[in-house]
Amino acid sequence: MATRRTNTLSQSHPAMNGHKPPPTLPNPASRSPFLPTSLEALILIAYPLTILLGSLYGVLTISPELSPYNPITQAHDPSTAPSYFARKTNIFNLYFVKIGWFWTTLGFWALHLIPSRPSPTGPSTGPTSITLPEPPPRLLRALARWSLATLFWLLTTQWFFGPALIDRSFTLSGGVCDLSRLSLPDDQPLKIHETPAGPRGLRNIQDIASGAACKAAGGVWKGGHDISGHVFLLVLGAAMLVFEALPKLSSSKGRGEGDGKQAVGMGTKIALGIATLKGWMLLMTAAYFHTWFEKFTGLIVAMTALWTLYFLPRGVPAANSILGV
Repeated sequence: MATRRTNTLSQSHPAMNGHKPPPTLPNPASRSPFLPTSLEALILIAYPLTILLGSLYGVLTISPELSPYNPITQAHDPSTAPSYFARKTNIFNLYFVKIGWFWTTLGFWALHLIPSRPSPTGPSTGPTSITLPEPPPRLLRALARWSLATLFWLLTTQWFFGPALIDRSFTLSGGVCDLSRLSLPDDQPLKIHETPAGPRGLRNIQDIASGAACKAAGGVWKGGHDISGHVFLLVLGAAMLVFEALPKLSSSKGRGEGDGKQAVGMGTKIALGIATLKGWMLLMTAAYFHTWFEKFTGLIVAMTALWTLYFLPRGVPAANSILGV
């Protein structure tokens, strides 16, 4: 009796037998090293969503007639401000946002220098035992990341081979320091382009090339596009602290009883607390200060800095060996 022949070709090739092959899942290794992971993408998307939510809240709830917004001072009049957080003199703006890089630095180094205690579910090493701080190579890479982030902060808000990037973009877009409110000894108005000598010791009017110098001279910085420095600092600082905390949070989860997992340390709690307050102040900034475009450009500059710091080095081995991201 002849044996029944099986069609091995059709079995090995389902498509030839009228059946579609099962879909194949993309290989995670095929993801570009220059792009964030799914978790990192969720973290990053939180910041534009916060800005959008705050901006919509401001548009929908604030009456321009009852609480007019001054585009020159970029704030509501304190006497008619719709909220305590809409005043530039609120304590969180003065002592947290204005010195934001100090708080970012504090959270960053608290995270890396304050040791963590072992979780109670881990091996018993005594009630007072703690883990050692991070080994020197990791601390050196953390120092490199902090230094690069600090460089971005300096170039954007303090100094960029002269005026900072924010001030340069303002003047390049047509902004000037308006000194028309000042007056000369003979009580004649001081015109910005009519005097060879600037006020209060400035040798000439061209020396007023930053918002801080203009304010110190008694003038008003107006006419150009102002990248939101608050949005830049809050997004960069908050996301940076969260990214730095991710490895600590992963190690604290552990894989079961007795695996030696670490409890969330005090340094991690400090960093995440600062990041959370930065997120809240980002929401308040979006609701009460700056135009949509000013907030958008501040966000773009912050995202560019974050990509350069945390994602670009992953595809450049030499840079990653220094930064360790």
